[in-house]
Parts: sequence; structure tokens; C-alpha cells
Amino acid sequence: MSLLRRAGVTVRAGSRSGEPRFDWTDESTWDAALAVVRRILLVPHDGAVLTRPFVRRATELGAERVVLLSGRGVDVPGYADAVSPIRRGLDAHLPDGVRRVLGRPPRDFAEVVLDAAASGAWRS
Repeated sequence: MSLLRRAGVTVRAGSRSGEPRFDWTDESTWDAALAVVRRILLVPHDGAVLTRPFVRRATELGAERVVLLSGRGVDVPGYADAVSPIRRGLDAHLPDGVRRVLGRPPRDFAEVVLDAAASGAWRS
């Protein structure tokens, strides 16, 4: 978020302790968290079938763009257990084979965000 802020983008994080409060499992918190939000970088709640209804509600309230981060398999209960080594960061030191498959070294997501912000992707 600090990179987006430095690029001049107004951001806020959704959390149970934030204001407005957001809790994946409490749909009554969704509307307040989504008020005035037009673009969302969304880390899905793995293992629960909540992402689709949340995105549907976000678009009903005016969200124009939703980017799912680490969202593969999000609507498959139990998927989180299969990817737990990734969530714990055990892929931080990727082997050379990954470089060959990707055709480039692995990148930190911060680089992608900086490039997108610099290109004006989040300006209205």
C-alpha cells in the first residue's frame, strides 16, 4: 500500500480491526467497506466460497475493476491447504527451473504495482 500511496493513489485496507470494519464471513460489513471504492486489489478468503458474492456486491456498489491476488482455486474449499507452502513463503527462493519456465527471474509483486501506478492504471 505504501507504494501506491507514494504514487498518489488513495488506498485503504479492509480488516476486522479497521474503519470501516470488514470481515469476509460477515456480509453485513461488506457495504461499508465497499463504499466509494472503484478499484480493488483483492486477496480472496481461500477455502470459503465468498469471493464471487463479494465481487458481485462490489460491482453492484460501483466497483469498476477487481484484481484477484493469489486467487487461483479460491472457490474450492480445501484449496488453501494445498497451497499453504506458498502462503508461508516457501517459494521465496525459487529454483532455476522456475526461471526457465517463466523466461525471466521471479519478481516481487511490488514491481508490478509500481509499473501499473506509474502508467496511470489507477488514476480516474
